[in-house]
Amino acid sequence: MTASPAALLQQRYGLMMTPLFRQVGPDAIDHEGSGVLVATNCRWLFTAAHVVSKHDVLFLPGRPQMVLRKERFGISPDFLDLAFLELSPAEVENLERSGLRFVPFEALDLSTEELPPDRDGCLIAGFPGPNVDVDGDNRTIRAGPTVVTSQFLSARERMGLRLEGETQIVAKFGGLREGGRKLNRFKPDGISGSGIWRNEAGEPRLVGIATDYDPGRRIVIGTRLRPMLQEILRHLRDDP
Repeated sequence: MTASPAALLQQRYGLMMTPLFRQVGPDAIDHEGSGVLVATNCRWLFTAAHVVSKHDVLFLPGRPQMVLRKERFGISPDFLDLAFLELSPAEVENLERSGLRFVPFEALDLSTEELPPDRDGCLIAGFPGPNVDVDGDNRTIRAGPTVVTSQFLSARERMGLRLEGETQIVAKFGGLREGGRKLNRFKPDGISGSGIWRNEAGEPRLVGIATDYDPGRRIVIGTRLRPMLQEILRHLRDDP
């Protein structure tokens, strides 16, 4: 039996997404958002800029736990709401030692073509707060990625939404959450910075980064990968 796109995403790419944590006390952390680990010529952490902007320090799971300072992140223009950080070889080794991996370049969707609203054609994967168990006193993290089967909105359905042209994508929740729970019990707090994927002939392709959601209309808004990579190139050129 062929695995569903959601199952494939969880199996192949689940360990390429990571929760991000903030400090809430001298020895306590709590869940703040999600991030995606991506390999180009370097190794990167992609997330939403608003996840980064509120805190001087964020934490990644690792052995030992990784500390990431805000000034290391490149931040896109406000309307893109993207942040990216180049990881050092030692940090990459730490993450890989902890079982995390990087989305390969060939699994990135860098197009700007309209995404068809096919049934089960979109997947959103990340770490909403209820699925992350943090023991602040012992500074240990237990988390598993959530995969939501979704659908891209058609051009007609996007009418009335304030979007930034081709840079933004919109998906509506549909189907069931991975694990069999009903979608109406899904609370996407902390999904900002997670990956939005499309299903291409049964193979997941990373399309963008989630930046906002509207639980009332059951939609997630994200920014496509092309402007993210353009921002990285600009950031590298402007670096002294």
